Amino acid sequence: NNNGASFGTPINLSNSADDSTRTQIAVSGTNVYVTWADFRTSFPFTSEIFFAVSNNNGGSFGTPINISNSSGNSLDPQIAVSGTNVYVTWEEFPPLSNAEIFFAVSNNNGASFGTPINISNNGGTSLDPQIAVSSNNVYVTWRDATPGNFDTFVISNDRPFVGFGTSINISNNLGASFDPQIGAS
Repeated sequence: NNNGASFGTPINLSNSADDSTRTQIAVSGTNVYVTWADFRTSFPFTSEIFFAVSNNNGGSFGTPINISNSSGNSLDPQIAVSGTNVYVTWEEFPPLSNAEIFFAVSNNNGASFGTPINISNNGGTSLDPQIAVSSNNVYVTWRDATPGNFDTFVISNDRPFVGFGTSINISNNLGASFDPQIGAS
């Protein structure tokens, strides 16, 4: 709280016996939002996306929420915030299926999240999601192998509690596209 001159005692947010990694953070006002992947180190060896919020500038955090809560592996979370809305996207590896991009939203500063939705929803492998938000407009990009090679796809929604439109292949090239990034204004 003094421009980085000193720091308080670290807080163990995951407080897990498993491996917690891929942490992402977003801040809005006095709220600090953190998401991460928690890898189970014992059977069934799956991973989940967790989330915790602080409403006092990071002084303390609430109990972590399992956002993905799936039977597959959930990896690589990304987070964006606008007003009281918190948006999280990640890679989901359903059992016996290709990876998809999933998305969940909270409209109450992260106190709870709606049911995750599959926003890539296609026959190819979808990886490396990135998210940006501007006001109520949400944009998610990822690389997707549905066309036969990895291309960069994007999907947007100006009404985040209604649903997303159709994804668009924005690279659409003969080679492969990797590591998409996105910004919004």
